[in-house]
Amino acid sequence: HQDKDGVVRFSSMEQLMKVFGNLKRNASLSVMTYAEGYSADSFPKCSVETTEMIRVIFWKRNLEEGVEYCRKLVNKGYQVGVQLARTEQYDLTEIGDIVKMFNDVHPYSVYLVDSFGTFNRDKMLRYADIYEKSLASDIRFGFHAHNNMQQALTNAVTFCEQGYEHDLILDASVLGIG
Repeated sequence: HQDKDGVVRFSSMEQLMKVFGNLKRNASLSVMTYAEGYSADSFPKCSVETTEMIRVIFWKRNLEEGVEYCRKLVNKGYQVGVQLARTEQYDLTEIGDIVKMFNDVHPYSVYLVDSFGTFNRDKMLRYADIYEKSLASDIRFGFHAHNNMQQALTNAVTFCEQGYEHDLILDASVLGIG
């Protein structure tokens, strides 16, 4: 359904697939969910009748819940994209340990997320270098930038130029919208 802000939300995988299930499968369908409000147990096992990727967003206040949420979806066969919303709320001394927590969960990807678009180049690189060192080599490293301070493009280019060993995923920012 569409809420008062124009955001479209689906209440089940069946509802989502009624709308998007006929996509040519040379395109990937990814959905986004929050680690609170919609139970991971509500998702069916991944199959040809579902999307293959689920991006899971959670905040520091529900980190433990987020880890278990992601684990459940990985165990159901989904490619899980872990999105630590507002990455800057984690200090540099703790972010490496938090990223390492997901090595055991083994998601498809773990993202550095600039939720408010306030990272300058140096701050983004300080976090990115910790992710690069902490993340298991077979988990993709993602960067999700918003453009509030008009730095998303510069940060994205810088991120891609670092020569990181991980396969990278870069979310797009179009016309200033993350």
